[in-house]
Amino acid sequence: MKFKFKFKKRIKTQSADITLILHDNVLLYAEKSGIRNKPLIFHEYRLRKSLKNLDAQLFPKVLNLQGKQQTNIFNSDESNELDDSIALAEAARRLLPKISPKKRIALALPNSEFVATSLQLPSRAMENLKKTISLQQETLLPSGTKEQLLLAVQAPLEGNEVCALWMPAKRAENLYKAFKKQNLYLYCILPRSVLVLPAKNQPFYLNDEDENSITYVNSSGGVIQQWLYIAKDDYELEEIKKQFDNTFSKNNTIKPERKHTVNDWNLVPSKAAYNYAFFPPSVVARLAKTQRLKKNFYIISLVILVMIGIIGGVFSAIDYEKALQQKLANLRNSTHQISELRIEAGQIEESIAAIKEFPRQEVVKILKTLDRVIPKDTWINHFSIENGVVKLEGYSLNPTKLIGILSQQSEFYEIEQSRGTVSEFNKKKLRFGISFKLRGFNQNYWLTYFSKEQ
Repeated sequence: MKFKFKFKKRIKTQSADITLILHDNVLLYAEKSGIRNKPLIFHEYRLRKSLKNLDAQLFPKVLNLQGKQQTNIFNSDESNELDDSIALAEAARRLLPKISPKKRIALALPNSEFVATSLQLPSRAMENLKKTISLQQETLLPSGTKEQLLLAVQAPLEGNEVCALWMPAKRAENLYKAFKKQNLYLYCILPRSVLVLPAKNQPFYLNDEDENSITYVNSSGGVIQQWLYIAKDDYELEEIKKQFDNTFSKNNTIKPERKHTVNDWNLVPSKAAYNYAFFPPSVVARLAKTQRLKKNFYIISLVILVMIGIIGGVFSAIDYEKALQQKLANLRNSTHQISELRIEAGQIEESIAAIKEFPRQEVVKILKTLDRVIPKDTWINHFSIENGVVKLEGYSLNPTKLIGILSQQSEFYEIEQSRGTVSEFNKKKLRFGISFKLRGFNQNYWLTYFSKEQ
């Protein structure tokens, strides 16, 4: 017996239980109160002043306006990055002193941690979007970017322009390990601006600003269409500021939502935010392992159920065999009675066979057929039926035509004149006699059951 199991290879992801949001040097999170219609409860923790601008030091900015671009993307000092990850994890532990290690945590980092790229893709490439964009990493990002990167992207609702977000896999992994040392489960990392992406299919514009940078986001239906980031130092240059504002306002038809202070981020992520979640490699491996264990559990459970069914079937078969043997013994003891009953039943069947096989002559049905097909210039004054043979006598202007009409009826056959046509005195119509047989009538019935010998 062969079993074939099919499981989806795609790793299933869920939304986080708690979201930590980093704005300037403030780390905060919101949790639901558990009581309906009660507001969310927010907590915050202020990081050390020395971490205030650390994100800008770790990941130099990317300026991409009308072809101008700075290099040295993602080239950070590993020791500083680890210190930053450890500091964030320690702050998260102070902020969440009693949280279960099983709770999934999403960490929303400043937009300076990420790089956005835009490209035009044909419609057929949308089916395997991540793989298509990953293959073009070397052409999308500046030369010299050799570090392994994580990608978050969604297919556009319309058009062929795709906006993709990138972050270093090492950065995500360091954060995961730092949180793990604090007995916290860092489930995913989110760009801060995606927290407010609405899922509704309507234009949405965001102006996300902190002490170090400004980010403009244009989205629709939870899909980012435009992502513009600039450092405050660069924005102070008049020419660059003008370019930056013009680039965003060119497609902006409504007033953007402003998020400039810590209090503006007292929220939980929208469902659309997780479309742009970055999962550390260890989390991906953990999810894959969990999914694999579930698959193995289902297989083992199914095998156990099959074995239980087989064993149960064997015992049932044994019991059934015993019951059959006992029944056979009882039948053998009453064989002579059954033989006598069979002889008696045969005699009864033989005696009532003549009644059971008596052929039915459906007179009413025959009369209805005749009434339907006989012409108006014809009438019948004599009707008889015997042993499946019907005899008609009457008057008609054209008896030959009547024979043709009856021949067209499937239930009649061997239609013929039973007597010659006669023209009577003072009558225009001819007297006729016609006979025919009923199809399906057992003509041998009388010979079989009522012969002269019987």
